[in-house]
Amino acid sequence: MDHDSDSKVQKQLDAAMPWVGLYIAAASALCILAMSADAFNSFRRKKLWFPCKYTSLNGASLTLLAVAMKLPMDINTVMINSETDTSAKFTSLLFMFTALNIVMPSLGSMNDKDLFTSCVGLALLVVTITANVSIHTIEVQRFLSQAMIPSVVMLVSLAMLVCLALSVSAMKRSLKLKYEEKHREALEKEEEGFELGDQRREMMKYWVMAESSCPQFVIARSSVCAASSLMTFFFVILYTFVHVIHGIVKYVPGKTPYGVYTKRIIEIQFYGTGIAVILAMLRWFVTISFRCSSTNTWMIEGYWIQTLSNCRNSSAGIKIGPNRWGKCLLDAKWCVLTFCIGVQCFIVLSSKTLIFFSRFMVAPIVLCFSHINMFARRHHDTSPGGDDMDLNYLSSYVLLLDGEVELPTSLV
Repeated sequence: MDHDSDSKVQKQLDAAMPWVGLYIAAASALCILAMSADAFNSFRRKKLWFPCKYTSLNGASLTLLAVAMKLPMDINTVMINSETDTSAKFTSLLFMFTALNIVMPSLGSMNDKDLFTSCVGLALLVVTITANVSIHTIEVQRFLSQAMIPSVVMLVSLAMLVCLALSVSAMKRSLKLKYEEKHREALEKEEEGFELGDQRREMMKYWVMAESSCPQFVIARSSVCAASSLMTFFFVILYTFVHVIHGIVKYVPGKTPYGVYTKRIIEIQFYGTGIAVILAMLRWFVTISFRCSSTNTWMIEGYWIQTLSNCRNSSAGIKIGPNRWGKCLLDAKWCVLTFCIGVQCFIVLSSKTLIFFSRFMVAPIVLCFSHINMFARRHHDTSPGGDDMDLNYLSSYVLLLDGEVELPTSLV
């Protein structure tokens, strides 16, 4: 009797699983809709570094990602059709991996409190996904390398995101000081007077200062974000190509716990991954196009480690008692933060090295576009030299962080 009752309850639970699949597909579709909206706005405004408006890292986006990641986090559901369910899990891992890169510029728009809470929430989600995938894969003894590799790469991408988050405050402070200095300089020049015809140019310099110091743009053009975009592009393309050849990422008709919605989840998240990869490639190309002349590849700027260094050298919040435990606590804090600073430096150096070698791939393309642009301007300008003079004048008001090369005014 008890066996029949348990069987009936199990059937009722299984009958509800397709509704869960619909829920996952809907959450994935909302994520893709947000990506598409940001991409549309970026193309319309000619900002190919793709600022984040609808894909910002916040409570809503974390909730949607958590729902969309139900498949890789599910270790209780029996894999009836193992090939289809495994394909869905792999696609979800790729989708999450690309989402980490997409939301990176949004870190610049957050205050310290929001940064901390959002990064902790995202880290818990990524670690939970990785742990569940590892447990499930090890237990079933199937597709071990195929599941572990994207999980490890996802953790690396999370580490790069945290690296950026730890540098946001220092970057903002540095740019604020540079903005105030340039603003003072601009006011002094205005007091000297200028012709009425130069009014538009004088107004444009404030716009250039504001746009070049935009926190999201600063994050998007950083070496760590560019390296993450490059890693996202090449890993997803290579991983998908290899596994399509081996027949792992595919849909096999048959019974699955989530019913027909398993196929819908695979399709929606695969399309979302494709959109994210295209955005990552364009963001990387835009960043690398003005880093081709960079010569400070192996230099660690102060803003990368300033926050961690301040925490390490500060004893605020820790009361040292008369016994040795207080000193031991300070020593432990110093050792942990020193290790974190070392990891931070390693991530920055690795990112710069990756960018250094990748720029050789696009240098001929950048040179070609530069010559085409110069040729077009030479044949379409009605007042030769006028626009060049304006661009040179405005470029002096582009705000740069320490170690950054000159940005093209057209990019701003």
